[in-house]
Amino acid sequence: SPGMFGSLPTGIDPTGSSPTPWRTLLFRPGPTGHLGATNPPDHLLLDLFWMPVAEPYAISEPFSTAGKINLNYQIVPFTYITRSTALRAVLASEKIAAIALDQSPLYKVNNRTATQSGGLGMTVNARYPIDLDVTLAQFDSKFSSGEIFRSASQICEMYLVPKGVPDAAKYTSAASFASDWYSTSGSNPLYAMVGDNVRERPYANIYGRITTKSNTFTVYYTVQSIKNTLPANQQNQWIETNGLVSGEYRGSTTLERFVDPGQSLPDFASLFSSSSTTTVESYYKWRVVENNQFVP
Repeated sequence: SPGMFGSLPTGIDPTGSSPTPWRTLLFRPGPTGHLGATNPPDHLLLDLFWMPVAEPYAISEPFSTAGKINLNYQIVPFTYITRSTALRAVLASEKIAAIALDQSPLYKVNNRTATQSGGLGMTVNARYPIDLDVTLAQFDSKFSSGEIFRSASQICEMYLVPKGVPDAAKYTSAASFASDWYSTSGSNPLYAMVGDNVRERPYANIYGRITTKSNTFTVYYTVQSIKNTLPANQQNQWIETNGLVSGEYRGSTTLERFVDPGQSLPDFASLFSSSSTTTVESYYKWRVVENNQFVP
């Protein structure tokens, strides 16, 4: 995943009256004032890399999102339908590291004496599943405000709230969790012990599995050929009792939107910092993957 580039340094200057600390690319929700969260945010660099779905088999062709889950799971205009099952499956496979400050003397302990209790090293779990309801509430709030995800990298702006951590009952929203996620003082649980790479790893894993633009569609249809029995001067009208259905076809067709890597494509990375409006959209093609006729 290109999310691993989150370890790349973006600048350090230990000299002068205001030294700049070690800083890396930001591929997660950052603390307030983090330079990587300013416009344009660091996570947009992820859009320069295309990650196909290759397991359990090569599902997606070049620039096709077959096999990927759309972050924009709300169905418009049928907003009363909640279609988050697939995204929940993606999030359910990840664990969030959460090491409270009171575990700092223990989290690197690799042996114990007879007087120690609670198991080897830490006395509590360090990795927790994602609280899907609290986490996806951020998505629903985004949709309710009329917004959508325009880039898959925007997953890096969403807090992945762990479930089952100490005092988990107080984390009823992503905002309530965020206040402790970067805090270094006050009551536990506080998670300053969690390193930057560990915070970003779930986002790196998730990024390659998601999209904001579905490219594979299955269309279900009923097609009829009809014969109009009205006079010639009324052929622009249709009356059910007079017209005849001469044939009918019911079935489905799976279509895929893709980019042919054999064609000449511009260097989109070189256009990233320019004022060019060239996008990959004009290079997409359509193909029929599968046809099925419904014959009951």
